[in-house]
Amino acid sequence: MATLQSLDPRVTRLGISPEGEQSEKQELDQFETFEVFLQPKEGRPYEHVGIVHAPNIDLAFLFGKEQFSRRFTCVAMAVAATRDVKTTHVTENKENVYNTITPANGESSATDRYEVFHLYKRGQHVKHQGSVPAADYQEALSQAKTAFDDEQKPSLCVWLIKAEAMRFVDDEDKDLWDTLSEKLYRDALAYKAGDKLKQFKESRAAAAQA
Repeated sequence: MATLQSLDPRVTRLGISPEGEQSEKQELDQFETFEVFLQPKEGRPYEHVGIVHAPNIDLAFLFGKEQFSRRFTCVAMAVAATRDVKTTHVTENKENVYNTITPANGESSATDRYEVFHLYKRGQHVKHQGSVPAADYQEALSQAKTAFDDEQKPSLCVWLIKAEAMRFVDDEDKDLWDTLSEKLYRDALAYKAGDKLKQFKESRAAAAQA
């Protein structure tokens, strides 16, 4: 069957006939998505910065480094497949999402660990809080409430990722980012625009008084 050809490969892949009929979408006709997390400074939590498409987690790590560490200074990075990220709903009016979750009854005897991330404000990045032991995602959510719930700083949404599903940069590989702090041209502060604007206004004022 003839299909529409387009300069946009995404349209061509849909297999749409000239009559507007669409063929059945082929399985795995595009790369999987992976979530990318950066650690901006030592001692600071990992923050979610976006996604990449990749055939596997190792290449996702490489693509994430090329895509995001060029724009943001960081000391470490982690990636996880989107399918491995479980999230709660996002609450309204700054309601604490943990208020809808039953707390855990004591410590878990499970050996699996889950990484916990919080969203504190719509439009901001989710931030890593730590990890909890649990047998499954539901228990991990309950354990997260016990470990990280803070009524003074309510979380609007919780992300959970099984630790073994995340690819973190190894400590010995952290020198990948050693040179990034020298690339000051990426930071607006390096151009000292505020100082230059102040000098310009002062020179204009001085010229007007002369």
